[in-house]
Amino acid sequence: MLSRPEPLRGVATFEPIVERSLNQRSALSPWIPVVLWVALVFGLGSAGFQSDHTSRFLLPVLEWLLPDWKPWELRQLHLEIRKFAHAFEYGVTAILVFRAFTLSRSAWNVWRVAIGTWLLVLAVASVDELHQSTLKSRTGSVSDVLLDVAGGVLGIGIASQWIRRPEDQAGG
Repeated sequence: MLSRPEPLRGVATFEPIVERSLNQRSALSPWIPVVLWVALVFGLGSAGFQSDHTSRFLLPVLEWLLPDWKPWELRQLHLEIRKFAHAFEYGVTAILVFRAFTLSRSAWNVWRVAIGTWLLVLAVASVDELHQSTLKSRTGSVSDVLLDVAGGVLGIGIASQWIRRPEDQAGG
């Protein structure tokens, strides 16, 4: 086995800098999917995804799939699909945040991770709805924040059962 060479006296090395950089990158890398997903969520909260726009492509598909349904039933289904999308988006957000907390912290407590995840989901949902309230074509809604948080709680429940720390997985 080769031994590590002794550093030259009086010569600076980059080893501590590289090692610290790698540790920082590994601590931040679990958060990259969170940032990308939240950017997508905020994009979906923009004017381009208002109900009138999504109904242009979704209602014809629903009419084709459900030809016997009345127009008001299809519009109601469209609304319900949009509300389900809220819960789904924030369920995925919670799973990704829970995963990031789990992978980036050495001291891991499921309750702390769950509460931290819940708070982050609440913050993202609140900012998203606040942003929507500033748009002419969208409305911000407290009930949507509650729906988002409910999806987040479901995501936390799923994540707490499926996501384990790497040390836990190695042990069995």
